[in-house]
Amino acid sequence: PIQRETRVRWNRTTSVATSLLIYDVAGRIVEKHATRGNAFDWRPLRIPAGIYFIQLQDSRGISLAGARALFISQ
Repeated sequence: PIQRETRVRWNRTTSVATSLLIYDVAGRIVEKHATRGNAFDWRPLRIPAGIYFIQLQDSRGISLAGARALFISQ
């Protein structure tokens, strides 16, 4: 569960990750962030509590990895 922020980390792959997308359970993109390196600090500030799906993409829009997150608002 995430309450204020979390660090999303990934291993370096042959493709370089350039985007981190956050989807709600209906499949809508609720946040999109540019990435560098192999970690991103996600602070869900403008979204309601719930389950979200995190997708890491390369510059061509190809999915490199995915994860689920449970956000518990304060």
